[in-house]
Amino acid sequence: MMEPDPHNPYAAPTAKVDRPDEALIDGMQMASRLSRLGANILDSIFLLLLSGAIGLMFYYGNGEDAWLASLLGEDENTLPLGALVGITVVMFGSFAVLNVIPLMASGQTLAKRILGIRIVTEDGQQAGLARCLLRFMIPGLINQIPFVGHIFALVNALRIFHSDHRCLHDIMFQTRVVKV
Repeated sequence: MMEPDPHNPYAAPTAKVDRPDEALIDGMQMASRLSRLGANILDSIFLLLLSGAIGLMFYYGNGEDAWLASLLGEDENTLPLGALVGITVVMFGSFAVLNVIPLMASGQTLAKRILGIRIVTEDGQQAGLARCLLRFMIPGLINQIPFVGHIFALVNALRIFHSDHRCLHDIMFQTRVVKV
């Protein structure tokens, strides 16, 4: 193979470039950006499927007319408080089954387990349930603040492109997502 001409301004770069997706920090192999994104998407799909299945059971279990009548208020344009509470309970129950229980056991959601990644503390220990939940809930609450929430969400997501592969919520709660 010929050596590149040092005087050719159009020559391809010859610098050795490390692959950023293979970050090794404090002896821990960090999860790739793509695997973290994939886990987030898969967890969302699982939650949608589970809560949708529960909703369909209510729909078909009570008969179509009974379900519709229970959801519609007196003027047929609003949901009664009981229906809203029921929907909220179903969503939180679905979240608990898919996320809270697996996080307690192993620091992994179902999608993280499938993709071979898990949440740990900065020193590599299993992150506790409270830390895992706060890592999810506090940024979610901040995201609800008008204008500020959108900026926070953008900064949180873009922070993953730093060399340590950590989002802002990882830094806030002293966690890392690593390969298992």
